[in-house]
Amino acid sequence: MKINRGMGLALALTGALVFTGCSAKGEAAKGEGGIPDKKVTVIVPAAAGAALDVRARVLMSQFVEGKIGQSVVIDDQGAAGPTEFVLHNDNDYTLYVASTSALTSNLLFTQSNYTEEDMIPLATIDREEFGLFVCPDRTGITEIGDLRERGGTIKYATGKVGSLGHIACFTAFDQLGIPAEHVVTTGASVSLTECLGGHNDICFAGLELARQYVEEGNLVPVLTFNEEDYQGYEGITVPSLKTLGGDYSVASVVAVFARKDVPEDTRRYLTDVILETLEETECREALKQAGVVNLYHISGEELDDYIAEEKENYKEVGVKAGLTLVGQ
Repeated sequence: MKINRGMGLALALTGALVFTGCSAKGEAAKGEGGIPDKKVTVIVPAAAGAALDVRARVLMSQFVEGKIGQSVVIDDQGAAGPTEFVLHNDNDYTLYVASTSALTSNLLFTQSNYTEEDMIPLATIDREEFGLFVCPDRTGITEIGDLRERGGTIKYATGKVGSLGHIACFTAFDQLGIPAEHVVTTGASVSLTECLGGHNDICFAGLELARQYVEEGNLVPVLTFNEEDYQGYEGITVPSLKTLGGDYSVASVVAVFARKDVPEDTRRYLTDVILETLEETECREALKQAGVVNLYHISGEELDDYIAEEKENYKEVGVKAGLTLVGQ
């Protein structure tokens, strides 16, 4: 399953895609033309040091802060992130850095106290790709074929029930005909560590997040959820689920969101600043150094279309995974 038919074209774009509105380079006084006149708080649904946290700090604190003339505070809220973001009703400018799954799988399969209308996407940062990883020393597994030969039910580790990882893994093992049981962890970093310790047989994680483990030879990638085989690890070809006989692919787009009560001119101003910053060589290099490989910038209209398609795809596979559809 392809989550964005136009993704190849979008990834080829190199120019800044800015919204209509005042320029980030304008010289209006603070508080005018959408320029913030108070600190900007960026809520992140992750722990300090996690991939989302690093993205937010590099982009917003290291680069955007100096352009808007206000301090940018990163507020790591873990799983409580969406709730804190929507209910954060003081006078600060409040943004949110998260995967688009906050508006798709989270709302579809989890009882939430926010809606899609509460979060306005401003700009995308990057696109994260995923795979499944095993610890050969603990399991004796080095490829998917070993799972079939092993028999029994394997334990796969991802985030909470209904998460992107849970849905992706269930779909993969269902299509490959491999009995599997879900082990819930607090995130991919924990899943990787516990895989090394033998607490799970196989874990779901971002391809870049797992790179160090793979390069050190501690974990082996056995499958990628990309459309095609992954060649990004030196000397290793990671087969896609489609190559292995499945029919599913998924990735995650990370974006910056604003609350719906943020004035439109401020949203436009911040969007311009963010997109212009993402086109600067220094910022791009800093993000790459932080592990962001697939810089991915699309316009507001394209992002809305992407989210709508992602939501429909999650509905289909989530229901097959036995999840209860609580949202539309």
